[in-house]
Amino acid sequence: MMVIKEKIYELFDYIDNHALEEGNRLKKHLDYVDSEWNKLYSKKNDDSDRTLLALPMIDLTLKIKKFEMAKKWIDIYLDHESSEDEISLYNGKLEFEKLNYQKAHSLFKKSFELSNGRMMEGEGIYLDFYLNPEKYMND
Repeated sequence: MMVIKEKIYELFDYIDNHALEEGNRLKKHLDYVDSEWNKLYSKKNDDSDRTLLALPMIDLTLKIKKFEMAKKWIDIYLDHESSEDEISLYNGKLEFEKLNYQKAHSLFKKSFELSNGRMMEGEGIYLDFYLNPEKYMND
């Protein structure tokens, strides 16, 4: 049986090699990684290296609007030690991509305030949305 850590690194390398693909080709690779993850036994969620794989999976599933899978990988990434500002940031990203702008802004505000802006540094469009919501919300 393959050690979980080795499999996580194998899957990370796999998705990293296919991250620039688009549409159905990217979807196929995301489905493969997700399927392989599901085959690992339950202790996989206890391995801290899971976050290495979870981050690109979150970004790529959001990119192609696979929201259910994105939520799953957000939950894999976050754990009982995650801070409220981190939880709010990742759930805010999901809501933003789902075009739930009011909810996203509320979550980003919470993340921003709890972390004094630290969690949103370098977050590109998400930070821009938080600072300039009128650019995104018509109502």
